[in-house]
Amino acid sequence: MLKPAYLATTSDEINKLINEGEYPYLNLMGFDDYELVELEPDQSEKLQYVSINEDGKILGYFAVSKSLEHNKFYSSVFIKFKYTYDIFGNDTEEAFEDFYKFQKMLFFNPIFTGLEVRSVVDNPANKLYEEWLDLYDGKRMLLPKYVRLKDGKYYDCYLYWLERRDNNEK
Repeated sequence: MLKPAYLATTSDEINKLINEGEYPYLNLMGFDDYELVELEPDQSEKLQYVSINEDGKILGYFAVSKSLEHNKFYSSVFIKFKYTYDIFGNDTEEAFEDFYKFQKMLFFNPIFTGLEVRSVVDNPANKLYEEWLDLYDGKRMLLPKYVRLKDGKYYDCYLYWLERRDNNEK
């Protein structure tokens, strides 16, 4: 079930889940602050959602910042807490469905026209972002040595820029 994060959990809970997992390519807040999520008290500046199973276990955290001036979403964070999944349950499917709902929320938003995603070149999530390029009039640009991760090293990133198409297309 997809719920606004500020209604369903706390910053401490999200940060605990992140710190317990293995996310070698995670960079949350820009250039080099890769460890902290701060939940906003409403949705005015950020969309922050969690995927929760029927037992109340958090399966994922999905967030984007809003630029009202430029009508775009940026500073995106998409994390599925796979290590918390019940291997005999439907957690994987539910997290996938919730992420898909969040994705639709972004790309079919009537006010916002674009989404900016930055991702370390070696991140397996790039496979999904590459698929989005065709679906949403996307472009990709390489940013050399753009981000410093937990290991203290600098990594190349891709900047994906995705435009919303009219509902009549694809």
